[in-house]
Amino acid sequence: MNKFTAAYCTTRGVRKHNEDMYTIVQPLATKPVDRERGWIYAKPDNPQLYAVKGYLAIVCDGIGGADNGEVASKCAAQDLSQRYYHDPSKDIATSLTRAIEATNSYLNRLRRQSHSKMGTTLTCVVLHENTLYYAGIGDSRIYLIRDGAAHQLTEDDNVGNLTKRPQYLKNTSPTALTKCIGKKQNINAAVFTTDLRVHDRVLLCTDGLSNYVALRHLGTLASQQTPQQSVNSLVDCAYDAHSTDNITAVLIDVAKIVAPRLPRRHFRISSPLQHAEDTLPYN
Repeated sequence: MNKFTAAYCTTRGVRKHNEDMYTIVQPLATKPVDRERGWIYAKPDNPQLYAVKGYLAIVCDGIGGADNGEVASKCAAQDLSQRYYHDPSKDIATSLTRAIEATNSYLNRLRRQSHSKMGTTLTCVVLHENTLYYAGIGDSRIYLIRDGAAHQLTEDDNVGNLTKRPQYLKNTSPTALTKCIGKKQNINAAVFTTDLRVHDRVLLCTDGLSNYVALRHLGTLASQQTPQQSVNSLVDCAYDAHSTDNITAVLIDVAKIVAPRLPRRHFRISSPLQHAEDTLPYN
């Protein structure tokens, strides 16, 4: 069996409320652990599920202000984890894509019913055998830490990354989101894959960390200590850089990999090209 160790931290930072949320599904958890802004649990009733579905981690950053953001991020993280493991497909990319799309529809319904402006970013990974499956909506990020260097896997869904910015967005902040969970009915979720190696680490974090810690420091801090010490160092570094946002980080250490019995065909699911006129800023 593969061996992954997860470390995590979330803090409101200098803000009054914490709108971040993380969820980790790990087989070694003996019972659900419900923290204020985190949820760690296992499915002991079906241990074989991990052999098929792998191990899931999620980080969300709510938007819409205080209560709305807190509700959106928590609902998205918990809903996605349940939908993913209950999806009947044995194809991980298919299950994860459908779960993300369904969670987006669920949050859309909540937003309409509550007449609120809730929404959330969402990053998630599934570690299965020697493959990392990952997806990102919004500007929370996923990094692969290998040989002491950090490699950004996701691209921020914001105005600054639009290939061609339409006229009506000319004066919009480049950090304004063009995509998030709960704001549009169709988000064209995309799942990507990359290989995993022993001693790799995978970092999921919100922009309260990634906007304040340089890439070269991310690689060093995330790799030179135990996973929990590394997470604490990353959060401290963001504090020292005067982060003005909530800060959340989940770091997964790949301690052991059991190679698949048959060669795996790596694949990439790409979303359709995004048209500038279909994008709207959300923050």
